[in-house]
Amino acid sequence: MKIIPTLLVCTSFCTVAHSEETLISQAGTHEYKNDDYHSVITTSLKQPDILDLKVVHKGKDGKGTFTTGSGKGHELKVVPKRWAVQFRPTGEVWFYDGDSTLHLYFYKETEQGASLKVSSSNVIPALIKRAPKNILAHMQKVNLTNKTKL
Repeated sequence: MKIIPTLLVCTSFCTVAHSEETLISQAGTHEYKNDDYHSVITTSLKQPDILDLKVVHKGKDGKGTFTTGSGKGHELKVVPKRWAVQFRPTGEVWFYDGDSTLHLYFYKETEQGASLKVSSSNVIPALIKRAPKNILAHMQKVNLTNKTKL
């Protein structure tokens, strides 16, 4: 049997399937899927320092389905080449702006129904202690300012 190496080149905007702990730091469509959920995260740079983030999450049997993102007119300010996004299999999406703020988008099931919650390290500084290791490592790598304690 002959093995032929293959190189996949994505020259513009493509969809990439990821493992659950992959760090996203480039524009594109990033897909996560297993038996319990199907999530698609789309990141696009409107300008070098303006990120548009869209998350479509569909839970098992359609439960836990939500779409969120920065929305028109609500793009996220980022530091070019320093921002990052990380998906967690529980439906959490962690977003670091490249400067000093970490955001957490997460789905919560209650007796009243499903809802999407958003939290920020500006409001809850201890949020950083719950962050996934890959995004924390990225934050440390890009030399977080003293405004945020790890």
